[in-house]
Amino acid sequence: MFFAGFSIIETPVLDDQEFVQTAAEGGLLEVKAAESALKASSNADIKSFADMMRKDHGTANTELQSLAKRKGINPPTTLSAKNDQKLKDLQSRKAAEFDAAYAAAMVRDHEETVALFERETAEAKDADLKKWAESKLPVLRHHLKMAQDLTAKIQNR
Repeated sequence: MFFAGFSIIETPVLDDQEFVQTAAEGGLLEVKAAESALKASSNADIKSFADMMRKDHGTANTELQSLAKRKGINPPTTLSAKNDQKLKDLQSRKAAEFDAAYAAAMVRDHEETVALFERETAEAKDADLKKWAESKLPVLRHHLKMAQDLTAKIQNR
């Protein structure tokens, strides 16, 4: 793999607050990685996917921030040092290496994010967070399928 370690999820989510923290930082990372892809890539498929990631995750981030604040949870608004370094590592790549690393990272990230959201829908104590997570799962699953297709397309070039 080109970009091992892009994972945002390292431990099982134990409660709703941890879900919010993990989902919020993951969403931030998605948007920042997408912005990097829009700048770094000349591949139309990567750019199209990244634009969708920026828009969809940007909207979800805004929704989650608002919901979390109503629940008295203060989600992160910046990346942790560890995720900031992962983003810098991605940004250091050029051309086809960047495209392959970004696409592969999006598959891994969305596999983990779908699992995170599925776990939240099954274990959430807060009904509003559960409902929000359930509403995002179809989009996240769609993103995963698109990322898988994009990775296959890039690998076959």
